[in-house]
Amino acid sequence: MGIPRFQRWEVQKNTLDYFCDRPDSLLVLNIGAGEGWDKLCPFLGLDPLDQPFPYIKKQSLLKSLLNEEAQLIDAPVSA
Repeated sequence: MGIPRFQRWEVQKNTLDYFCDRPDSLLVLNIGAGEGWDKLCPFLGLDPLDQPFPYIKKQSLLKSLLNEEAQLIDAPVSA
């Protein structure tokens, strides 16, 4: 079901507060703004990868999962 919005904000704030004295130990990516390998790999001490950053839209993933479930429901039962 997920965490209510106000609790997510509190968790995010607590996390940022925890790492405030050591910002190099926390990486925050804004994937929606296009951040990916160029920011993640150096944080991990790696060279950036030369491939697209994997991203699946939640809505597309949900539709895919619902479609798979619908196919399972409609599938004939083997005896």
